[in-house]
Amino acid sequence: MVGSSADGARTPLAIIERIISMTTASSDDADFRNRVQGISLMCFAGICFIGMDTTVKYLTQTYPVTQVMWARFAFHALWMLVLFGPRYRTTLLRTNRFGLQMARSLLMFCATAFMFTALKYIPLAEATAIGFANPIIVTVLSVPILAEKVGGRRWVAVVIGFLGVLMVLRPGLGIMHWAAFLPLGMATCYAMYQILTRMLAGTDSAVTSLFYTALVGTCITSFGAPFNWTPP
Repeated sequence: MVGSSADGARTPLAIIERIISMTTASSDDADFRNRVQGISLMCFAGICFIGMDTTVKYLTQTYPVTQVMWARFAFHALWMLVLFGPRYRTTLLRTNRFGLQMARSLLMFCATAFMFTALKYIPLAEATAIGFANPIIVTVLSVPILAEKVGGRRWVAVVIGFLGVLMVLRPGLGIMHWAAFLPLGMATCYAMYQILTRMLAGTDSAVTSLFYTALVGTCITSFGAPFNWTPP
């Protein structure tokens, strides 16, 4: 038990919670802990996305984008079935808002197609920097769609972030690769995907939403991947 406690104290979530609690008096507040957990999970998700994008950049130099996309969604679906299938069974497909789930899944498919294609043609750092427009778009859309309040400091951050994206794109200056606009498409689609995820959170389980994302992506890519396949 001592060993497991020590291991738990070194987890990313525990470390982030400890750091924030040192500068905040309300560390015992339930709402505060929920926020810390959400921030920590977002940071971990960001690390996972970086790993995926780096792998995609490497793979698309050898394999077609459609094949890489198929692998991304197919193995996502496979892991969902292995990890959650025995427990949830048919409830994996049980949703109260089927149309919204389909729209959300299609947005993830489009975001993936935009980003994977961009990574084939432009540097990873440039694609990632342009993709930082995503939180800007999410913040802007959260006001009219989710009726969330955005303070003055956040609007200032949005403006600064937008200027940063423009600095990377450098519109009107020199020759810019057409694929540089694809991460903007990814950022827009992924922003809408996040908005719909927020809307579905109150009606459908996270597992159901994740499974629909994997299932729809697998079905779409399965139509195109066999016609443009390179044996691994």
